[in-house]
Parts: sequence; C-alpha cells; structure tokens
Amino acid sequence: LFTQAFGSKCWADDKCNYNEDYVEFTIYTANKTIPEELACLRTARMAEKERELSIKVKHQTAQLEYAHKELENYSKTLEEKVEARTQKLELLLDLLEDEKNKLKVMADTDPMTGLLNRRAFYKKYNILRLQRENNTTTTTDSTDSLVAFDIDFFKKINDEYGHSVGDQVLIAFSNIFKENFYATDICARFGGEEFVLICTDVNLVTNPKPLKRFLQKIENHTIYVDGISIKFTVSAGATIIRNDDLGLDQTMKIADYLLYKAKGNGRNQVVVA
Repeated sequence: LFTQAFGSKCWADDKCNYNEDYVEFTIYTANKTIPEELACLRTARMAEKERELSIKVKHQTAQLEYAHKELENYSKTLEEKVEARTQKLELLLDLLEDEKNKLKVMADTDPMTGLLNRRAFYKKYNILRLQRENNTTTTTDSTDSLVAFDIDFFKKINDEYGHSVGDQVLIAFSNIFKENFYATDICARFGGEEFVLICTDVNLVTNPKPLKRFLQKIENHTIYVDGISIKFTVSAGATIIRNDDLGLDQTMKIADYLLYKAKGNGRNQVVVA
C-alpha cells in the first residue's frame, strides 16, 4: 500500500533520514518508525564511512612514508655526492699546495746543486735581519761572517774533461758545503763556480779555523766520473757583516776582493779581513 501510494519502497532515504510520508501514512512517530532498523542502517553507514576513511588514511600514510623514504634516499645520495666532491676538492687543494711549494722551491733553489740562488740568498738574509730587529732577546751586537768561495781552475776542468764532469765537481762541492755548515747558515750558489756563505753568530775573521778545515776537506776529496778520478781545490775570502750602513752588497765586494787576493796568493787558501 505504501509503495502504491507514494512510489517508494523505503521508509528512509539513502542518507538514513526517515521518510516523513511513511510516518504520516502509518501514523507512527519517527521514534516508533525507525527504532532499531534505522539505527542499524546508520551504524552500517558509519562503519562504511570509517572503513573508507581508514583506507584513505592508510593510503595517504603509505604515500607519506614512501615520500619520506624517497627523501631520505635522496638526502643520503646528496650527502654522499657532497662528501665525494669535498674529498676531491681537498685533494685538489693539497695538490695545489704541493705545486705551490714546489714552485717556491724552484724559484729559490739552484736546480743543479740544491743550494739557494742569489735572489733567495738576499731574501733569507733580510728575513733574518728583520727577525733580529723584532726579537728583544737577541743581542744587537751579533756578529755574522760572510764568505765568498770560488773553485780553483774550474774552467780548466771544463775544458779538459767536459762540462758534465764540471757539473759533478759543482755538485760534489755543494754536498760537502751543506754537510759542514749549520742549518741556520745561509749557503748559496751565485753562478758558475762562485758560492757565498753567511755564518750566523760566528766571527770567522778572528777564528778562521773552520774555513781552513773545510778547504782541507775539499782538497782531500776525490770524485770519480766515467772511470776518471778528479781532485780540486777552493779559494775563499771572509769578512764580517758590520751593523752599520755599509750594507750587504758592499760587504760582498769586500769578500770578493779578499777571495781574489787568495787566488793571487796561490789559491787553495782563505784570506780574512
């Protein structure tokens, strides 16, 4: 009868709201019309909504977890790349520092003998002088000695045996040179067979014995090149570096003058003044 009268088979709509026409037709109140049935339907609908919501939440949670995992993987990959790049940059910086040091050594060193060159000789002495001026514990009357050396008859060695043998003579002299003086001393090759030495805090004018012993070692030394034994000697001129306006260049001229006096006196000796 209800269906014929109202064209509906439901006493409640799809939203679980009761059908007022049904209530009016049956003369039942809403509470009497839908006591348990409507409550069950509402519960079923709510359970379905909860399941849908639960599925949606799980899906979104899974998406978030996946995104988080992807972000972690990306972050880890990025950290690994950054670390690899950092290590590569550190390696490059170390290589650049090594090259810089090598270039500095090349700029300051005579390539054949390993001694300082002329430019580095002056630079090192100027640094030493400035350090002393700024060091209050250093006495101002420190005495340094300057010595000029020259290998005797070096041109004759080159002419007779060749320049390769002459190079070996220079190297042998330089090795003995480095072995017999202190690390604080300044040893340099000025060019050709000419060498210069500054002995710090030593007065070789009043006590030239260390120089004479050095010249004796040179005289007693023998080098062998291609089955040939070669001996050579050295002449030297020594003076002190005075704490006045004379300057290192003028002191060098004095040492050179004394050196050539030693050569004029017969070579293989030291002249001091």
